[in-house]
Amino acid sequence: MVDLTAVVDALGRIEQKLVAIATTPPSHKDFWDKLGAASSLVTGVLLAVVAWFLSGRVEQQLKAREAEITQGAAVKDLLVSISSSDPARSGERRAAALALAAFGEGAVGPLVSSLYVPGLGRADSVEDGIRQVALRRPEVVCGALGSMLEAPGPSWPWTAERAAAELAGELGCRGALPSLDRWRELLAAPSAQALAALAERVRPEPPVTEAALLELRGAVGDARKRLGRR
Repeated sequence: MVDLTAVVDALGRIEQKLVAIATTPPSHKDFWDKLGAASSLVTGVLLAVVAWFLSGRVEQQLKAREAEITQGAAVKDLLVSISSSDPARSGERRAAALALAAFGEGAVGPLVSSLYVPGLGRADSVEDGIRQVALRRPEVVCGALGSMLEAPGPSWPWTAERAAAELAGELGCRGALPSLDRWRELLAAPSAQALAALAERVRPEPPVTEAALLELRGAVGDARKRLGRR
């Protein structure tokens, strides 16, 4: 990186030379000769200033990239902790989810994607992390939950859809109402028909059972009531 002090010193020397040129008695060099000499000096310093500026920008970009890599590694480590299915590590999972929430908007995707931990069941710690982000960026969290509820095909397990419905109602995500209305229509069918439709809509694990159907009906119904539907 170019030393700014050196650039300032160079500008001072140019100023002295320009003063000397202006006060020197006429000689065999005409005005254009003097102007050419002065221009070459000024051009050199301008190039040095530009180089200093560009080197600073490059350094900033390198530091930003380094910060992104460090942040990515931290997020990866936190997601590993969140994904643990060991019941004895519930405190560690919650701490990791809250630490991930500190990344703000960038944490919404990883947290929502972690709403289901295979072999664990309900991911309470992840829900706590999502609530934490929603305190600052509710519109981002609500958008992610709405997209999750609207996702076609077996994109998520039923437990994650249940959690998304509950959180949407709790956090006041009115934009999710159309999706919740469609879920209500699907779940309101007779049990056999609703189970068949649900099996096509969610992943097969954990299994879709009568108990799962009842839980989803309750979650969707409560969320709609919280959001003003009757």
